[in-house]
Amino acid sequence: MPAAAATAAGDEDGRWAKIWGEVPPGGRPPFDAGASPRALVDLLASPAAPPVQGARVLIPGAGRGYDAATLVRAGAASAVALDIVPAAVDAATSWLAGQTDLPPGAATAACG
Repeated sequence: MPAAAATAAGDEDGRWAKIWGEVPPGGRPPFDAGASPRALVDLLASPAAPPVQGARVLIPGAGRGYDAATLVRAGAASAVALDIVPAAVDAATSWLAGQTDLPPGAATAACG
């Protein structure tokens, strides 16, 4: 990766880390709607839904992990919420652990 692109990527990582770092305990960042987007929920409920039954899903930029839970509830075998910010991964791990209707380990979070 060229140096300028690497610097820009690092700046972006830092911006997201700053946003997550400003979230008070028990709070949510300003972009967190508290659930999966209505468009995803509606798509998964529609006849045009992509086949998710038994799928393994990776969700980049997944924040708190809402989409991982939604996709597992829709039939995915597993879903990984991937984020570049450790605080987001910690928040997702905590939130997902509280989703007792999900099979253990089916929806997880990872940093990368």
